[in-house]
Amino acid sequence: MGNGILRSVLAVSVGLTLGCEESRVELSSFPDAVGVETRQFVLGLRSAGATAEVAESIPPADSLFAAPTTRLRVNGGDVFVYEFASTAETNAAVARLPSILAVTLFPVGPHFYRGNRIIVLYVGTDTATISLLGRLLGPEIP
Repeated sequence: MGNGILRSVLAVSVGLTLGCEESRVELSSFPDAVGVETRQFVLGLRSAGATAEVAESIPPADSLFAAPTTRLRVNGGDVFVYEFASTAETNAAVARLPSILAVTLFPVGPHFYRGNRIIVLYVGTDTATISLLGRLLGPEIP
């Protein structure tokens, strides 16, 4: 292998390694109660240009879905992330959503989105936040 090609391969390899190290550092900088998929979601929000910080961890007993929950501050508004242990649990929670909505009052229309093992709730009217969540997670859960 020529020196130029070898240097290029090493540079790419070092760059990928540093990028992986940076991601691990960012993921490890969250409170322990914040799940891995929630951490990745926060990093996705930040990569999309949003300000996103963990505001609090909510125990399952106090959660809308009886799941570990993280309240985020996203561009100044509250976004709740419910993280489940499996996609099957997430599917079951999505199926229960109509009955939960029937007995839960929200000050304004709630916006629910689904990731792999997370359900995200935004209760607000900020169109930029609604658009951002839709770009990252797909259309709202009907």
